[in-house]
Amino acid sequence: MSETVDFLSICSEGMVLCTRDGGEATITRIAAADGTLYGEVRMFGPCRWRRDGIYSNSPCAAAGPLDLMPPGPPDTPARQHKRVKMQDALSAGNRLFCCD
Repeated sequence: MSETVDFLSICSEGMVLCTRDGGEATITRIAAADGTLYGEVRMFGPCRWRRDGIYSNSPCAAAGPLDLMPPGPPDTPARQHKRVKMQDALSAGNRLFCCD
């Protein structure tokens, strides 16, 4: 992020934000006194962030996949994940590779 966002001022308990890698982070607790946000990232577990949204366990405060992203405008459409049925992916007419 080129600009610093103060997540303590825009977050509330129960709010769901995105991480840099597109995961969902639910804020569970805000400790304003020490400038820390606590939450749960789906498929990862409990996490802790600093007031600027940087994951607190990142080495040298480098940007990483668990950093929080500021909420976008309300009219931004949700990102859809591509889903494929296993049956369709394995059908003979739908093979995207050759093993010859």
